[in-house]
Amino acid sequence: MIKHIIIAFAILLSLISCYRKKPENKINIINKPSSIIAVTKNRIYLIDEENFKVYKRIKLPFKAEKAFQPFPYKYIVLYRNRKIDYFNPRNKHFENHIYARNTAYNIYGLNPYNRLVYQSDTDIFLIKSNVLFNIKHISEKIDTSYTFGSGRYIFYRTKNNKNYILNVDSVLTQKFENCTNIATSPYLSKIYFIKNSILMIYDAKKATKKATKIKCKQIFISPAGNKLYSIDNDSITVIGTYRDEYINSIQLKSINNIIFAPDGNNFLAFDKDSIYQVDQATYSIVLRREKQKYKHIVPLNNRCGYLLSYKNNLKLITENNNYKITLNAPIINIFLSDIEPQKVSKKTKPKSIKLESITFYTVQYMSTKNKSHAYNQKNRLIKEGFPTYIKTLNINDNIWYRLRIGIFNRKENALKFSTYITETTNHSCWVAPDTLDSIPEVNIKTVLDLNKNKKQNIVHLDINGFLRLFEIDQMKISLIYSSEDHFSKRAKLLIKSDKVIVIDDDKSYILKWENNSFVIKESR
Repeated sequence: MIKHIIIAFAILLSLISCYRKKPENKINIINKPSSIIAVTKNRIYLIDEENFKVYKRIKLPFKAEKAFQPFPYKYIVLYRNRKIDYFNPRNKHFENHIYARNTAYNIYGLNPYNRLVYQSDTDIFLIKSNVLFNIKHISEKIDTSYTFGSGRYIFYRTKNNKNYILNVDSVLTQKFENCTNIATSPYLSKIYFIKNSILMIYDAKKATKKATKIKCKQIFISPAGNKLYSIDNDSITVIGTYRDEYINSIQLKSINNIIFAPDGNNFLAFDKDSIYQVDQATYSIVLRREKQKYKHIVPLNNRCGYLLSYKNNLKLITENNNYKITLNAPIINIFLSDIEPQKVSKKTKPKSIKLESITFYTVQYMSTKNKSHAYNQKNRLIKEGFPTYIKTLNINDNIWYRLRIGIFNRKENALKFSTYITETTNHSCWVAPDTLDSIPEVNIKTVLDLNKNKKQNIVHLDINGFLRLFEIDQMKISLIYSSEDHFSKRAKLLIKSDKVIVIDDDKSYILKWENNSFVIKESR
């Protein structure tokens, strides 16, 4: 009898638990407020992306002809009448005035170095330390050019459809075979091109060429250079560039163009009549709109929607709303920026910053549904000295494990570290925004300016529980301290101001950074 009562009670409990509504698993993406920069010939507009209102108008002291935003520069480069000016949107100042030669058709960054390439109609110039150097004069007019192989090579095509590869270090040029559609990665020395409807790969460093089995009519490459998108008649094939292997396919017919968001998290695909927004993580179509007239178009970062400009009009298209601003003159170019919009209200009180809501930048190494693979890769990277963590997201009832390295308060430092990781591990990665409250394992924290020399420091607890301090300086990451010889695996880490506090076996220790080394003092 007692046995039957217990069984009945257990069944009743299970029915009650089934009746309870299960909590929904939603994606919690916290977007840092960002700005849109629109440039006309006589003004620069800073626009709040959230409410799509202009919060700053800057009158130009000259009439601009063209505007560029070279990666990884934080400046907007303005060109007018053979003169170049850098505009810093953070402090709203003009810097580094340079007198150029010939008309600028293209200005772009030379990864990963703080240098620019300035392409005119017949010359390629290098801008370094505000000085213009002519590195190549071409007898024919140049149609287009771009850099690849971490800035070691420049590919350019003449108006007569002749292709060349310029070695920046040796300033030697080699002729490349005739082909129309070419794609290159910022970091790899490979050139992808189409010949007889077949995808071909040429390695400029090894001087080798190979054909794939992939048929295509057009190719595009993501901003990070880690994925190649091959367009055929009825689908888009996604290929990983580091191993040249198939990743996925997207069923879209008659696509004729692809434009990527600046952070590479999504892209726009165009056919004759429509615009499709595709999520690069899930390869699903998240937005479809009919084609509109536009001069410039930019997909939003980490958001569903895109910007487009036509004459004086700037539009923001999202899933549910359309916004429009009319400016004083035709728009030369539009950019997305991570600058937080200024709040105009005078009555607002300063808010206290909570550590849990701080937005930072990190380097995303990979994204996978395979949990064991993600954690194996995480442990491998940590053993190799990289401060790594995993962020999990539930996207369309699928759990994705995103492997990320480092915490950076400045995007420029994250970009430099991304280049270092890419070249060190021969694996593509890209910069992504993140928040401290979104990390499931908060075992990585940032120590800002412990040594007061503006170097990026990362304090990290590794898989064995030991405290390690890494220093990021330009293109190098160095392990400059390890607690392995001082504390046990049970030690707990706290960070307060410029001190690191470690609690170990009921004893407290203060680690202070003095004279380029950690000084350990027992504290009461």
